[in-house]
Amino acid sequence: MASELSRIIDQVGKDKGIDRKILVEALEQALLAAARKKYGIKQEIEAHFNEEAGEVELFQFKTVVKEVKNPPAEISFKEAKDLDSEVQVGDSLGTKIEVSEFGRIAAQMRSGRISSMISRTAKERSSPARSSGSSGVRSSSTWEGPKRWFPSRS
Repeated sequence: MASELSRIIDQVGKDKGIDRKILVEALEQALLAAARKKYGIKQEIEAHFNEEAGEVELFQFKTVVKEVKNPPAEISFKEAKDLDSEVQVGDSLGTKIEVSEFGRIAAQMRSGRISSMISRTAKERSSPARSSGSSGVRSSSTWEGPKRWFPSRS
């Protein structure tokens, strides 16, 4: 069964003639911007649309170390082991950030950012001389990086 967010994405895509992937990327980027505003731009945070849950999930990544010297970017091996028994020193451990933490301000930011991206995409589609460049949004599905660990969900 499709989630409410998935139905909205599909409907907006149909109404505006915008590819679903572009809308999902806009949602991911909007939430990522809100998270960076709250936690700081130096934090390693990623957004991914979870099709099964029908929501955009945010993950904050920290490097697993023996001794923490930079708390915003590092997590102790002991603490990381409590989250995931298979983690090793040097791994990057992702912990889920609750989107509800962002409140009304983040919702307004997402709405404005998404509306802006939809408008920009609609203008590009109606323009006779379309650019062949990318939308400037990094797709989470194409990212490849160091070994990532997500704590097991119970």
